[in-house]
Amino acid sequence: MEKLTNIIEAILFASGDAVPVDVLREKLEINKRDADEAIRKLEKKYAGDCGIRLLHFNHKLQFATNPEYKENVSLVLTPIREKEFTKTILECAAIIAYKQPITRSELEAI
Repeated sequence: MEKLTNIIEAILFASGDAVPVDVLREKLEINKRDADEAIRKLEKKYAGDCGIRLLHFNHKLQFATNPEYKENVSLVLTPIREKEFTKTILECAAIIAYKQPITRSELEAI
């Protein structure tokens, strides 16, 4: 059972998106009882003072950050995202300014 719990945990981590429980059961060829037991173990593991939460909604599972740490996560990740986003926008703006008029397909080709 521990191995199954670890497999589901790895799938949820790698996915990044919600994964339907039915898909897990079908692809891993497990019954409802085993799936439910593994999910309960993961819910217990990621409850309380953990930085990660296991969301279980609409018969799907997904990892999310603990809302308690929202400010700290945002403090670190927002400047990184802004920096990357700004670089991309500056590159596009420079190409547009240099090549204008330019179509979207021409911009994407560059």
